[in-house]
Formats: sequence, structure tokens, C-alpha cells
Amino acid sequence: MRHWIRVLWPAGPMAGGGARSALATVGLTAAVGWSARIVAAAAQLIAVRLLIQTLSAPGYGIFAVIIGLLNWFALADLGFGAGLQNFISAQRVAGNSALHAIRSTCILLLLLLVMFVLLWTGVSHWVGPLLLHDLRQVTASQAATIFLGFAIVATGAGLASVGLKICFAEHRGYIAHMLTLASTLTGVAAIQLLRFIPMDQRITWALVLYQGPLWLLPAGYLVHHVWKTRRDQPWLKFAEIRATLHAIWLSARVFLLFGILGALVLNIDYVLLAQAVKAEDIAVYAVFARIFALIFFVFSAVTQAYWPVMAELFAKGDHVSLNSSIFKCLGFGLVVIVGGSILFYFGIDIVKLILFTKNDIILPRHYIILFAVYWMIRVWTDTFATVIQSGGKTAILCAAVAVQAVVNFIFSYIGAIKYGITGLMVGTSIAFVVTVAWMLPLYVWRYMINSRQMEISL
Repeated sequence: MRHWIRVLWPAGPMAGGGARSALATVGLTAAVGWSARIVAAAAQLIAVRLLIQTLSAPGYGIFAVIIGLLNWFALADLGFGAGLQNFISAQRVAGNSALHAIRSTCILLLLLLVMFVLLWTGVSHWVGPLLLHDLRQVTASQAATIFLGFAIVATGAGLASVGLKICFAEHRGYIAHMLTLASTLTGVAAIQLLRFIPMDQRITWALVLYQGPLWLLPAGYLVHHVWKTRRDQPWLKFAEIRATLHAIWLSARVFLLFGILGALVLNIDYVLLAQAVKAEDIAVYAVFARIFALIFFVFSAVTQAYWPVMAELFAKGDHVSLNSSIFKCLGFGLVVIVGGSILFYFGIDIVKLILFTKNDIILPRHYIILFAVYWMIRVWTDTFATVIQSGGKTAILCAAVAVQAVVNFIFSYIGAIKYGITGLMVGTSIAFVVTVAWMLPLYVWRYMINSRQMEISL
């Protein structure tokens, strides 16, 4: 038990009360993240049931296809969220304020919001029907409206998420988790309004009502953060804002590239399934994906909290503590996935009873094994990806994920077309194993070995 407590409150050779205090916030952030996610998990399961009841299983399948694009729209910040987070961490190590960087980024976010709203308005009439043309429950006009409504809200959420990254960089990630929880609960409560909306508009409004709070609440926090510090520093001139954004862009562009490549790997599943299986089957896949994503968050809450700490360990060159953090995260993540999978396996009938009102919906148990294997691989790769990103050493990450994106599309497409959901999961898992599962850890360990050799030679 003591070992797992240390996963949350890691001990290391870092000197100084400030450093130890910063590390202690990892435990608070992860603990709040878990508590918030437990409540959010229950709320999201309620949301799935409400959506299936309100939209029907095929309607929920369409909802799942569109909301499966969420991570694509998270790229709307062009990587400035992650870039700003690392910039703030570097300024903290140097003892400098990063307020000028936060203000400059907020100005950019407003410009990006206007640009993307105009873009989605112009392309929605053909993107929507293209995505949903094999799902015959909606017309081309409805598909365009569905895409436009979701695109605007999801873009806003992607831009506003910069506020959450600021929280993590300032070692106040617990605020980010509480904002996310409040957004989720508000979105679930808003679903109740669907009963007053005509059936042909419900999918659009379901997406807007469910995702809208993920835009509005973080955006409100970001505005509050800027407003309360308005007198702490003088506002920068245009040339200074441009120079600041350029400094952040040097790392943001790498995160943007990595995000695009990551989306090509992780967020083409619903698009492929929309061309291969029925909407009802997509609804079943969405249930499994949702439950395992909730299980995985118990692990990712730790890695999110570790990101700024790892960034500071990289800056200090403390590879001993960094290596210890890696093994703690890996062990904890595997326990979480295996334990969650076992509980799901024996409780699958209860899940079906809770979520579905019809008895003709089948939740195959062998899907649990497929998803468990996939998410255990993700624990391994995501841990090393977090280490690499926190240190800003993302060139190898982009190269590895670029190869993986090509391999993943080939295996996932063939698997989905020939064998449906089973083929998709097997193909995706194979793509991870033959690429990033060995490339990323090899790079991290070589980097540590080379760094130690350089220290010895000096």
C-alpha cells in the first residue's frame, strides 16, 4: 500500500521545500482527478442511457461517430496549450513570471475562434454528409447541421482547454479536474432538455448541450485568470506579443504535429466503423470505448499530474527521479487496467441492464479482452510519450507516430472492413506493438544513459 501511495506523493532527491511542495501537489491533483472522475463516470453512464433512450441505439451510434471527432477539434489551439504549459514550467524553474505568455496566448485564441467558426460554416455542407453517408438515419441536410453545431462547440472547447493546461503548469491541476467535472455534470443535466426538442433536431442539440459546458466553464476560468491579474504586469505591445507567441510556437508546432499524427492513430476508429458496420454496432462499440476510457482515466490522472513535475526533472537533469516515476506509472497503470477489466467482465450484464432498454442488444464478452489488451499497450506507450513530451524531446515522438499512423490506418482499415469491431481492435493493437511500443522506451532509456555518460565525462 505504501508503494502505491508513493505513486501519488513521489519522493526523490530534489532539494528544497518548494520542490517538495510542488511534488506534493501531484498527489492532490491525482486524488481530486480520481474523485472527480468517479462522479463523472457515473454521470456519463447516466448520459449514455439517457441518450440511447432519447435518440435510440442507431441515433446514439451517429452521436458517437460525431463525438468521436472531439480530439480532432482539440487541435484548434494549434499546440499552444501544451507549448504554453511547458513554457510556464520553464519560467517557474527560472523564477520568472509567465503572465505575459498567458495574455498573448489568449489574444491568439480569440482570433482562432473567429477563423474556425467561419471555416466550419463554409465546409459543413459537404463534410457532414461525407462522414455519415453510410448511416441512413439522417439526411444530407441534417448531417451538415449536426457537423456544424458540434464543430463550433468542440472548437471552442479545444481553445478553452488552454485554461486547464495553465492549471496543470501552475501545479493547480485539481482546479482543472473540478472544472471538467462541473462541465460533465452540467452537460448531463442539459440532456434532459432533449425531450422538448423535435426528433429530427435531437442529435444536433444532444451534441451541443452535452459538449457546450466543456467550452463555457474553462473559458470562464481563463477569462477570470486574466482579469484578476490585469494589474500585476503592464500589457505588452504588439511586437512583444508576437515575440512571445513565436517563442511558444517553437515547441507548440511540434505538439501540433504530434497531435495531428496522434489523431490519425487514435481517432479514425469511428470514421472507419461508420463505413463498415451498422449504427447499432457503433453504439455497442461506443459503450465499450466509453467504459475503458473511464478506467484509463484513473491512470491518466496520474500522468497528467506528473507532466509538469517531469518537465522540471528534465530541466534539472534529475534522471534518477524521472526513471523512478516511469516505473511507478507503468505498474500503477497495468493494475488499473487489469482490475477494471475483471470488474467489467463479471459485471457486463449489469452494465447492459443499466444502459440498454432492449434485450436484443448484445455486449460480447470477448470485446473486453480485446479492449483490455489495447489499453494495457496504451499504458506502456502513453507513459513514455508523457516523459518525452514533458522534456520537449518530441522529434522522435513525431517520427514514431508518423510511422504508426500509416501502419495503423492499413491494419485498422483492413480489420474493420473485413471483421468489423474485432478486426479494428486487433489491427490498432498490432500497429502500436510494431511501432511506438518499442521505439519510445528505447529512446528514453538511451537518452538517460547518454546523459549520465556526459555527466561522468564532465
